Order: sequence, then structure tokens, then C-alpha cells
Amino acid sequence: MDRVCTKCGKDFSGDSHWKQSLRRHEARKFPCDRERPQDAPRNPLRSLDTIEWSGADVPQGASMRCVTRWFFKQITKDPANVCFVRPNMNKDEYWVRVAPGDVRIVKQWVFIQLWVNHVLVRLGPRGTPFEWDLQGDTSIDMARTDWDGIAPADSEFIFEMKSLLKDFMDRCLTKVKIKNEILRDE
Repeated sequence: MDRVCTKCGKDFSGDSHWKQSLRRHEARKFPCDRERPQDAPRNPLRSLDTIEWSGADVPQGASMRCVTRWFFKQITKDPANVCFVRPNMNKDEYWVRVAPGDVRIVKQWVFIQLWVNHVLVRLGPRGTPFEWDLQGDTSIDMARTDWDGIAPADSEFIFEMKSLLKDFMDRCLTKVKIKNEILRDE
């Protein structure tokens, strides 16, 4: 008897009770009746340096916190742009693909610094009240890519970035898949 489901290809050979597990799998209420794509085209992850965004109109009259959240959601809407993950082992550690072949394990504040220097200053909304508020709140100059990561303790931008990262990572269901893609060579 083969230890692999003939319909979906799930392998039970690593299970010590593989016969029972295979029977249970085949007797499910909603059986696997569709073929698993063998060579599904994979959408490779980008790196922070190569994140793409078509751009959209910034919400007018919105606070800096709202625009920060809006911009992050616009970028991460495309799954190929999600080139970072927080493993379950450490809540303050992020694995980030900064450039092709350059994967770093960093703390949250360094991730925010990388996000600003590699994504926000390149793709962020320019010539808007957001840019001026950001300059006043964190001293981030959108014309430069060398922000040192130092911001006041009461910075709205930093507070919102920490909040969004926590929310995003708590809702991210494919952490292992993203981690494997980040580590895979392009």
C-alpha cells in the first residue's frame, strides 16, 4: 500500500500510524478531490530594495498615523512585497531580505530603520502634509536614504509602525512559507 494520498499527494510516510492517518485523511467530510498543482508557478519574493508599488492618492486630511498605516497596507497588499517575517521564537526579531542575497535578522527598531531607508523614502508619498509631519516627528528627510533610526520617544510614526508590525505579524498565516522563501536564493 502506498503511503501517499493519490488525490492530493500528501505523504504519510513520516507518521508511525500512517495507515490510520491515511484512512482518516481519505474519509474526511470534505475529501481532497482536486489535484494539487505539481509545478505551480511561484511568485518570488522581492527584497526591500526592489519592492514595487504603483502608487495611489494619499488620503487627504488624514493624520500621520493613518497615512503610515495606509502606506504599509498598500505595500503589503502584494504578497511578493512581504519580504520579512517574525518567527515565533522571538517577538522582537525580524528576518528581512534587504537586497537579493542579503538576509538579515534584526530587532524591531532596526527593521523600522530599514523600512524607512529602503522603502518609505523611495516610494512614500511626497509633497504632502505627511512628508512634512514625518520630518517634524522623526527628522526623516524623504530625499535621503540614511536615516539613523533615532526618533523622539513620543514619535507618532514609530508608535504606529510598531503597532502595524504587531498587527500584521499576528495575522500572518504563512510565516514558515515566507521564512523559507526569504532564505531561498533567487
